[in-house]
Amino acid sequence: MTRWRFACACAGSAVTVTAGAWGLLAQEPEVPVFRAGVSAVRVDVTVEDRQDHALDGLAAADFELREDGILQRVETAQFVRRNGIRQTNLDEALPIRSREHAESEAARDDVRLFAIFLDDYHIEKDQQVTLRVRDALQQFVKGFGPNDLLTVMDPLTPLSALRYTRSFDDVLARIRTFEGRQGQLFPVRSVLEEAQLQSSNVWQIRATVTLSALEGLVSHLGGLGEGRKSVLFVSQGPPVSYTNPENHLHLQGIVQAANRGNVTIHAFDPRPLGTSQPGGAYALSYLAGETGGRAVANSNNPLPHLKLALADASAYYVLGYTPSRTASDGRFHRIEVRVTRPGVRVTARKGYWAPSARETERTVLPPREPVQEAALARLVVRKEGRVADIWFGAARGSPGHTRLAVTWDAVGGGMGVEAPVRLNVEALDGGPKEAGRKPRELEPGRTMKSSTSEVFELPVGQRVAWRLTVRAADGRVLDQWDQPMAVPDLRAGRVQLATPRVYVARTVLEARAVEGGTAVAPSASRRFTRTDRVRVDVEGYAEAGIPLVVSADVLGAGGRSLVVLPVNVGPAGLPRVAVPVSSLAQGIYVLRIRAAAGVAGAEERVAFEVTP
Repeated sequence: MTRWRFACACAGSAVTVTAGAWGLLAQEPEVPVFRAGVSAVRVDVTVEDRQDHALDGLAAADFELREDGILQRVETAQFVRRNGIRQTNLDEALPIRSREHAESEAARDDVRLFAIFLDDYHIEKDQQVTLRVRDALQQFVKGFGPNDLLTVMDPLTPLSALRYTRSFDDVLARIRTFEGRQGQLFPVRSVLEEAQLQSSNVWQIRATVTLSALEGLVSHLGGLGEGRKSVLFVSQGPPVSYTNPENHLHLQGIVQAANRGNVTIHAFDPRPLGTSQPGGAYALSYLAGETGGRAVANSNNPLPHLKLALADASAYYVLGYTPSRTASDGRFHRIEVRVTRPGVRVTARKGYWAPSARETERTVLPPREPVQEAALARLVVRKEGRVADIWFGAARGSPGHTRLAVTWDAVGGGMGVEAPVRLNVEALDGGPKEAGRKPRELEPGRTMKSSTSEVFELPVGQRVAWRLTVRAADGRVLDQWDQPMAVPDLRAGRVQLATPRVYVARTVLEARAVEGGTAVAPSASRRFTRTDRVRVDVEGYAEAGIPLVVSADVLGAGGRSLVVLPVNVGPAGLPRVAVPVSSLAQGIYVLRIRAAAGVAGAEERVAFEVTP
């Protein structure tokens, strides 16, 4: 047997693909879609009495709903009450462990989700205004319960940096340091702001930045489950004038995204009895009015009004009806809701965008291959709420044994998420004897140190149970779980591939280490940004004297091959594949690596996600 005799499969791999072509390739539909006709419409409705108390006990017959002026039959009316207290799984820990954990929590029916957008570009730096913002928001946040989720952003916060938290002390600390920046050009906070200074109208640019960021936030929230999501937009109002149609389009885009995703926008102008700059008052009232939110302005005591915004997310009705129209026209349909009882106040979104005929077409995709499903399943393991990505890699060991390497990457850190600093690996059953029974302590693989992974050598076919414990800097346990596995058989006798090793470089220094062959730990994470440099090494085995031919391509999540990748020789003498994540659109992909020796072959697939 030979450990390595290979030839890189370059036939057909000399393919030039532009970034634009990559974007088109990535548009492959990845999930089956089954739609037919006009589906039911859900409308969230707040009903209050004259004392601003939620009115309970209404039935479907108590509501009158019109779509485009035509009376519809309300089929269902469900009253929803959420008070910030966990309704189920009362013994479950509430602190948010990761972004994926937060997103799964946001989809729960008993969770109130609020995003506070601090539009510092359009809030005066005047001390009176600043103190009103801080005081009102701190009291507002103290009204949330332990089961609620909060996030805070400003115009320069990218969606990838959003942190959802139940640690309200972190939110309060952020609010206490808030300061308006309207009319202030310095200090410059980022490269983006430096670019703004080159514009002839920096104030108009900043209005566009604010509205674009708000539109992105609303679209993002809309994808976090069907329940009501809320945004508190703190601003004196970005200027919107008819001489700049772009910002009008952004306003319409925000409302459209909010109505599609069941997001309510509340607007808070912090100035006492003030009026917004031209266009500002219009923008605030438009956003709140069209999404069923409240506009809090011209008040010396805004807190009671902010509390009503929280109350709106705490008690409301969910109405369901099937439109009398028969066509899916892709247009906006205006909704009017009233209650047949006297003396009540009704608030609801003003309408919704119907799907187009093309969106309702029946689309059936062939089922994925089992090997593709298995690769994708490995990618989503972390969505269970783990605070670390763990990688176990298998390679051929001494006769009758397999070498198992383990490394990890910390997940989280930031607002409400404590960063893990070490991982303990302990073999419970079937693991290495004697010294192997003692827990091994590993630092995160991303430290790029020369030895951050641990290697165990175990008999092939043996079942092993590992106990994985993630700890904070002070030794506290942040997460712990047991992970069983069967030791794979990589003994001689057929063409085989070891577990691919993925190396990720985020800086020039890390890139030099990876490209130069410096001993660095593989990355456990499979979520990459477009600025990452990703290299994959793979070790293979074949019969003595038979060359091993290695090829690679990128697949969409549905399994269709998008492009063939060249396979080169890495610094360790192994086949290496450069994954061009900078040219891939945001989404989920699979790297397929194939090895062939004569008529025999083997295959490994590595699923990964490209994030903003």
